[in-house]
Amino acid sequence: MVVVGNLQKVNKMAKKIAILGDSISAQQGMYDAPWPVLLQSSMQSGGESVEVTDLSKNGYTFRNAMDQPTYGSMTPAQRCVQDSPDMVIVALGINDFFQQSGESVDVVKANAKRLLDFLRAQLPSVVILYASETPYDRVHGAPASLLNRHFLPVFFNNDNAGLLNQLYCAENLANPVAVSHRSAMASWLALDEYIKGLAVVNGSFELPVWPCCRLGLVGTDGLHPTNVGHKLLHSAARRAMEDLGPAKTLFPKLSTQGDNSWNSWKKLFDGVLQDNGTEYVAKQPVAADLHAMQYFGPWIAEVSDMWFLPTHGTLNTSTTNYIRGSAQVWSVTGATPKAPVYSSINDAPWVLHSRSTDSRGNYLDAGSLDGLPDGSYTIRYRVANEVFPAVVVKISGVADAKADGSNATGAWPIKIAGPAAMVRQGFYSGRSMPNGRVIPASARFPLDLGSAWAQGWLESATISTEGRVFNGCRLNPSAGSSCWIRVNARATVSATSANKLIWLGLFVADAGGTLKNTMVIGGSYSSPRPAELASVCGEAVVPLLPGDRVAPWIYVVDGGSSVSDGGDGNFWEFSANLVY
Repeated sequence: MVVVGNLQKVNKMAKKIAILGDSISAQQGMYDAPWPVLLQSSMQSGGESVEVTDLSKNGYTFRNAMDQPTYGSMTPAQRCVQDSPDMVIVALGINDFFQQSGESVDVVKANAKRLLDFLRAQLPSVVILYASETPYDRVHGAPASLLNRHFLPVFFNNDNAGLLNQLYCAENLANPVAVSHRSAMASWLALDEYIKGLAVVNGSFELPVWPCCRLGLVGTDGLHPTNVGHKLLHSAARRAMEDLGPAKTLFPKLSTQGDNSWNSWKKLFDGVLQDNGTEYVAKQPVAADLHAMQYFGPWIAEVSDMWFLPTHGTLNTSTTNYIRGSAQVWSVTGATPKAPVYSSINDAPWVLHSRSTDSRGNYLDAGSLDGLPDGSYTIRYRVANEVFPAVVVKISGVADAKADGSNATGAWPIKIAGPAAMVRQGFYSGRSMPNGRVIPASARFPLDLGSAWAQGWLESATISTEGRVFNGCRLNPSAGSSCWIRVNARATVSATSANKLIWLGLFVADAGGTLKNTMVIGGSYSSPRPAELASVCGEAVVPLLPGDRVAPWIYVVDGGSSVSDGGDGNFWEFSANLVY
């Protein structure tokens, strides 16, 4: 009871803040706390006992806030007055013009003044602050000449014809915003300046909606902030409580931690982006700014140049200088889940791939580019309505002959995405529980793999070298192109001598059995107690041409000793699968 009484006493002493806003500020039932809720928490931990009431509503305008019953029979403005707050923050204005309501700027100004005059008349001593929901790049953009790159993606004017028709892409960033949106932007700016000049308003601050968007902190609708985005917006409101005179007078106990990237959204914005004269581009942050980025989680990806894509997904490729006989890898991360994937070479029509992105929006594609003659090619990847920036790939070298004729010019070369994708699979697995064999000292020794199982484009094979036959697998000679194979090898052994270094490795040979490569993929020491098992394992991804073979080996360092597998519990295994 004492605790409850103390809490009631604190609440009674708390100063009240009311927020009149739209969906940028509103609490959503399924989502985390919006910036008004975060403001209450940070102000309380900063030394001021406050109670914030968020009276924001999705889609609301100045007219709605004044006239639309929302809380029973009361409008947001009436409910605000009923609560008798010490401060009112009004965060409205975007919907008044961008909902295309048809109201002129003079009518909207009158609606705004009517709401603000009502608050002042009913609450004579209240501090009224206006939060300017900035929807564009104030530094580089102007309403009359606004470009997509300076605006919110939800209002982008994308191409309406050609390869990039109605698609989000880097090329469309240079498009002028639609005339209707440029007009709405000019009206919003006139309203913004008008409200800031009203005598009933005690002060204003910027609610950085577009900067939040530029940092990749809005959702796939290109407008509403994510959880991290609300933290950025909150920091703007919190700094206003520290810096604006009327707010400082109302909250004299509120602490401040300084003007830096840990506390100021503007400092963080400038710390991770730089002005190139026409727009903001990513830059390498200093240590303090990087710390703030890492605190919020996946900011490194979100601050990338992919901010204009609804999902902020990224595309990576293995090389831009392709040598014939190798493999080209394309990796999409964080795009739309379960969505179709397309590609285009040199602006040719989009080719639909046979697979979609996975449940996380990821996609892996690879294969040979040998089907194209030498030269430079512009390759684009697309997921749903998002096009990743074009990649220019230079192809050179001597083309390998392909059994299926796939080096013929003109066909889309990345085969894993083609119609035959489902049959371009390969698996191999062999294992045994050996007993009584002796592994010679300082010699590569084959793993006993028992009766191996193989399927698809991988099949059992051997490599003869160093006087022994090593069991493994090969890529079917009819595969038609080079492939990447992921291999895993594991072995447990018991030692006749303590602390012997044990290596696990691979031989790679061509179709004729000639060694191409030898590699170590894992290592371990035998146990200090010879009766105990030692485990060694390793994994690698290796490229194989049709007919190439791969086989594991085990090796014991120091010729004066040996390692035996002569004990129960030993297990040897080698497995491989075709990655792409």
